[in-house]
This record gives sequence, structure tokens and C-alpha cells, in this order.
Amino acid sequence: MIPADWLPWTDALLTWLHLSAVLGWAVFMTSCTALLRPDWLNGSALQRLQLTQRLATGAGAATLLTGVLKALLGAKGAAWLLGQPLLGFKLLAALAMVVVCWRAGTPLRRWLARWRSEARLPPAGEVDRLRQRLLRAAHGMLWVTAAGVLLSRGLLAL
Repeated sequence: MIPADWLPWTDALLTWLHLSAVLGWAVFMTSCTALLRPDWLNGSALQRLQLTQRLATGAGAATLLTGVLKALLGAKGAAWLLGQPLLGFKLLAALAMVVVCWRAGTPLRRWLARWRSEARLPPAGEVDRLRQRLLRAAHGMLWVTAAGVLLSRGLLAL
């Protein structure tokens, strides 16, 4: 257990880590969607895209981890937070977004391998479909952060 006089500092540090992870996640997801344009795609963009996708997935996982740590060790207290349905929504939405980011790695690896072996880029339709999936997931960030703000202020709480 964290000593009471450390709690404000622990909560501040966890909040900073969590917000940093959220911002990093938003940046890398946005970068992925910006790079995923058939007209702009080439071999070096594919390599950058694969790295960016991995960073987005890692930042999403860091967001989940720091969020769980904040729920368990933060100032609001685990008992209060874990009883809030809004937290469940936030966690499920964020987890779904991480899964979309992670699953984007499969076609990217396939595209990069094809590029390296045959110097062929993926069809425009495949690129557009993956971009649309990532865009939908990225827009889910609005709902996740809205739920976070409501929870942090105790609004819509039980």
C-alpha cells in the first residue's frame, strides 16, 4: 500500500504517465492513417508504416497499463473506480482500439515482405480498407477520452 503522504505524488505521476501514453497513442495512430494512402505508398513508406504501427500498438498498451495502475493506485481509490460502469466502457473501447492497431500489423508485414521479394505494392483497395479500419479506431479515442474526463471529475458516477 502507498503511504498517505505519497498518494498525491503517486497520483500525479500516474496521471502524467497515462496522459503521455494517450497522447503518444493518438500521435502514432494519426501517423499510421496519414501514411496509409495508396498514392503515397512506396517501399520506404511501408517500412515507416510498420514501425509507426508498432509504436501505436505499444502506446495503446502503455495507455491500458498506466490506466490500470492509476485505477488501482490512484487518489480516487480502486474500490470507487472499479465500481463505475463508465470505467468498463472506457477499458473495453481502449482494448478494442489496441486490438485494431495490433491486427493492422499482419497486412503490413505481408505487404512489406511482398515489397522486398517482388517490389510490388499492395492494391489500393487493400490500403484503403486498412486505413478506414484504423481511422474508425482512431476516432474511438474521442469516446475513450470523454469517458476518462467524466470519470476523473466523478460525473455520471454511481
